[in-house]
Amino acid sequence: MGKSLRSLRRRLSDVGFGELRDVLKYQLEKYGKKLILVNPAYTSKTCARCGYVKNDLSLSDRVFVCPNCGWIADRDYNASLNILKSAGSERSLVPVELRPLPVLWHGRAVKQEAPSFMRG
Repeated sequence: MGKSLRSLRRRLSDVGFGELRDVLKYQLEKYGKKLILVNPAYTSKTCARCGYVKNDLSLSDRVFVCPNCGWIADRDYNASLNILKSAGSERSLVPVELRPLPVLWHGRAVKQEAPSFMRG
């Protein structure tokens, strides 16, 4: 893929996010609320309980295990707690004691194709 096509795609995807951000900001201000933007960098690599940064976490690791405090949680759930903390939420939206969600492994793909439809 050419460099110019790649940069065009990047600019187009940024426009979509920018418009979404503007609409959210407008709607929130209408109701007296404030939009807080948080940099998502390292949110999935940082322990939501103790703040330890696990640099060797790869994208294929779906479960976050903190070697410092033993916290175990789904990677996305851990990241969401870190984003909530970064936003400076004053109300307690997080349980007093952080508890990880249970990790369920079903052994098969979650997304399955529907059987094909044949006209007879």
